[in-house]
Amino acid sequence: MIFIGPHVFEVYEGKNKLLKLRALSDEEMGPYRTDKNADRGMSFDPAIASAYRDTVQDDLLDVTKKIFNEGYIMKTSTLCSLEGLAKYYDFKQILAWFERYWEDLEIMAQIHGLAAEARNRPLKEHDTLKVIREFKDDIELSDLGPEMKLARITYLEEQSANICSQIKKLELSFRTMENQDQDSLMIQLSKDFSGYDKLVGKLKSNQITVAHLKGLFKNGKTVVTDDMIQQAKRVPFEKLLILEPAGSRKRCKCPFHNEKTASFYIYPDTNRGHCHGCGKNVDTIQYMVEIEKLDFNEAVLQLLAY
Repeated sequence: MIFIGPHVFEVYEGKNKLLKLRALSDEEMGPYRTDKNADRGMSFDPAIASAYRDTVQDDLLDVTKKIFNEGYIMKTSTLCSLEGLAKYYDFKQILAWFERYWEDLEIMAQIHGLAAEARNRPLKEHDTLKVIREFKDDIELSDLGPEMKLARITYLEEQSANICSQIKKLELSFRTMENQDQDSLMIQLSKDFSGYDKLVGKLKSNQITVAHLKGLFKNGKTVVTDDMIQQAKRVPFEKLLILEPAGSRKRCKCPFHNEKTASFYIYPDTNRGHCHGCGKNVDTIQYMVEIEKLDFNEAVLQLLAY
């Protein structure tokens, strides 16, 4: 039983694992009958309060275990009342749980906030990328390659600054959790939920790409990441070949063998080229490796410059 104000309650489970309190009687009872006007009803007759001590402690412990171990939830206002009850009785173990609970709640709120921001970010990036593509088309039409390279560097550096800010916020949350002796599994779940590893990988890819565009790397020593490889594979074949429309696809004469009729088709869904004459099937990286005689890393980096 739980005593709040002049009434006594029992804990019961509502829908969706929501724990609620239900009054056992409409009449005033329990150890709170000494002062109805006291704050939150926490004015007890010491003798009666002492008699109820073990019962209250057992029920409070049961509530905390259900929340911590079994995924139950309880309204914040109700939890505040229960915390007030624990303070009156000076249940140190339960008070320590409440302190940890409020801290965890704050951390998860921050992570949820970052996750919501991350969900909205693709919309913002979509608009930005649209502008970049339009600008890139203008640059290519006017044959101003260096200016396009500078625009790409600027865009990647601004994106990296934004990613750095997100990473720092997340790392601060993780350090806070470590300082509070949070379980390592909880910390790893927070990292997975927030997309921390993906952000770190994206930052590294951007930094390598920018360094290459600025000429700071020699091709032979440059390391490429999975993200860079995926970006290179998405570079359209129109940047590499002169194509003609062929229904929903485009085609040209096969660059891998001599032919009179165009049979090298580009499939837009996969951005792969397939020759119906010789059977050659390649993505953009494979094309650069075989046609331009580049090694894999050089092919990726050259494609990223388009």
